[in-house]
Amino acid sequence: MPSSLMKDYFLRLCFILFSGILIISCTGLHQKKSAEALQTDSLINHLYPAAYNNPDSVLKVARSVYPATNESNNQAKLLGLMASAYELMGNYDSSINVARQGLALIEEDASLEAKLYNQLGVNYDYKSDYRNALENYQIALEHFEEAKDTLGYVKGYNNIAIIYWNSGDLERAKDYLNRCLEISRKKKYADEEIMTLSNLAGVYNELKQSDTALLYFQQILRSDLAGGNESYIASSYHNIADTYKNLQQFDSAKKYFEKAIALKEKLALKGSLSNSYKQYADLLIETNELKLVSPYLEKAFAFSRETGSTDYLKDCFYIQSRLAEKQGDFKTAYMAADSFHRLEDSLSNTRFRTELVIKEKDHELAAGRRMREMEKAEFKTEKIIFILFIISLVIGAIVLLILFKRQKLSNRQLRQQKQQIEEGLVLRSQLLSFIAHEIRNPLGGIIGLTDLLLSEKPTEKQRELLDYQKKASTHLLSLMNDVLDYQKLGSGKLELNNIGFSLRDVLYQVYALYQNDIREKKLSYDLDYDELIPQALMGDPVRLTQVFSNLLNNAIKFTDKGTITISAQLITKTVHEAMVYFQVSDSGVGIPKEDQEKIFELYVQSSQNKSAQLGTGLGLSIVKNLLTLMNSKIELESEPGFGTTFSFTITFRIAK
Repeated sequence: MPSSLMKDYFLRLCFILFSGILIISCTGLHQKKSAEALQTDSLINHLYPAAYNNPDSVLKVARSVYPATNESNNQAKLLGLMASAYELMGNYDSSINVARQGLALIEEDASLEAKLYNQLGVNYDYKSDYRNALENYQIALEHFEEAKDTLGYVKGYNNIAIIYWNSGDLERAKDYLNRCLEISRKKKYADEEIMTLSNLAGVYNELKQSDTALLYFQQILRSDLAGGNESYIASSYHNIADTYKNLQQFDSAKKYFEKAIALKEKLALKGSLSNSYKQYADLLIETNELKLVSPYLEKAFAFSRETGSTDYLKDCFYIQSRLAEKQGDFKTAYMAADSFHRLEDSLSNTRFRTELVIKEKDHELAAGRRMREMEKAEFKTEKIIFILFIISLVIGAIVLLILFKRQKLSNRQLRQQKQQIEEGLVLRSQLLSFIAHEIRNPLGGIIGLTDLLLSEKPTEKQRELLDYQKKASTHLLSLMNDVLDYQKLGSGKLELNNIGFSLRDVLYQVYALYQNDIREKKLSYDLDYDELIPQALMGDPVRLTQVFSNLLNNAIKFTDKGTITISAQLITKTVHEAMVYFQVSDSGVGIPKEDQEKIFELYVQSSQNKSAQLGTGLGLSIVKNLLTLMNSKIELESEPGFGTTFSFTITFRIAK
């Protein structure tokens, strides 16, 4: 037997033995988790979401519970909750002090340390102290890495991206955010995906790509409204207003700023309110409504000073200078401009950027050192295991020799069986293709002759028989085409074309193919087409028609009354690409839950409506494979008696 195989057997034996010892020793530790720890975790899990909408009340609850808490880690968790509430209220200095108290209490909990360092970074970020913000974010990243907390790691990268954004390095910020978006989608972190999209939209705003930013922010608002978190909704209102302002659509901007301010005032979000007040004041200057500016600017000044946000205070002086200049008060304009420039100098990013690069390199070197230490430890462990393996090799030589001979015989038999199966599959595939081609040609002739006979004014009885013959022949021809298509898909010979086409035309052509069937069953048909979809796209219109034809045919077949709807909605659009979301819905019999995964398999049909002519069982399998070639995936929602909806998303290149 090869030495690698023998080593594998021994490693498995050692792993089982050590795992058993580890499980026995750890079981007692888990049982010792106190009732207080469980109660604290439960309380914090309930209070954290509530803090976004009512931070003051959450702070009071955490303070009342803290004196009765004895375990240091539980105390640190409660202090972390208080720090978060203070931050949401705009009291950043109190948040920093409380978070530092929590760090001093922690005992061997990397995940908790990471969260508190991250909280410190957020507060320093709001105070425009980017150096301290970055330092705490990077320490948080190291602890998230130690705790193997991927979710925390994504949040940490998001925060560092915001630092680059604030420092003016928009391209690097975009790189970090795209990395966060990739991990969030891969791990299905819905909240982090929305947060990252929001930050990306902000970066696109600063890159003067406000159309793209607006699409992102509108998508985020829909998600926030569905979730019901008022703090998130207020933030989305502000972001959309700011984007409309960049697009110089001032009426829309005013409407959304007013919504944001009303909701933030209700929630008493002081730090966030100062930003909305100053932005709204700046908008009123743009629209020349100078008499309305002062109340909002005064509130922005007050909250910026109260929360210690130097960045917001700097912006307030700039807006005050603009207002005074427009009002002809040049003395005030000069003084405000002077204050603005002094704060601008104090926030200079030249030194910060240098430190940023150095700190990033230091972080990478530290990660490299940890990796080398881990490799050394692994090498020592492997050396010990190898010595034990040599000792055991002498004892187990006879047993391993027998196992090797048996394995060799078994492998030979498996190779022979595999070869026979592969040869059989090739023969079957060739035979199936040959039969399909040979049947398809005469079928075309039969259908053509039937059409000729129908045009010769047959009797009513003859017409009935000829209609039946044509339908049967057409059905059989469809079966042959499906078989040939599936053979091409299975063998990998089917290739998609990439030509310019009109998506609207494709969907109308699909309806034209089936309009007689829809009328015969007296069904309603609705095409919901988003006018924002570009007129010319790149793709394979023939295969796209085949996808919608199969889905529409299924919908007609299983719907006796009601409505069939095809929907095409634009999700996002860039200069080169458009992402479109499709739905094909019907009000038919529906598909039982136990059949929903099976119906995409070859030759499988739904157990519903057995009396109907159900077809070949190939259609949905072909649809699934064609969408896979288009880098898409079909989704299904259905309930017996309430209809079925198939949906998928395709990204098209925009034709020039």
